[in-house]
Amino acid sequence: MTAIQDFENIQDLIPQGPPFVCVHNLIEWSEQSATSSFKIPEKHYFVREGLFLEPGLLENVAQTAAAHAGYKSIMSSKQPSLGYIGAFKNIHISRLPQSGNEIRTAINIINQ
Repeated sequence: MTAIQDFENIQDLIPQGPPFVCVHNLIEWSEQSATSSFKIPEKHYFVREGLFLEPGLLENVAQTAAAHAGYKSIMSSKQPSLGYIGAFKNIHISRLPQSGNEIRTAINIINQ
């Protein structure tokens, strides 16, 4: 796993734009995995009553995967392309994070 320097604009790696951005930094990257961070703003599309909702958590995972693909493209001197997640597996959300908290999301690429 390679530690990543902060990008000035995470949107250089992901296709999503405001108000749907759910990652702030790509922290670590390898060919088969990535870790991102996201400090949840109080006023965010997926925040209700101070909690970051389930759709936001799933979007955070998807954007972590998009950042992984975007970084891989940039390392290959290519433009980041649009990607997609074919499936989520073994997701269990036991509690929702509060706005103001930072979450870290780790993904493993199973198939491309």
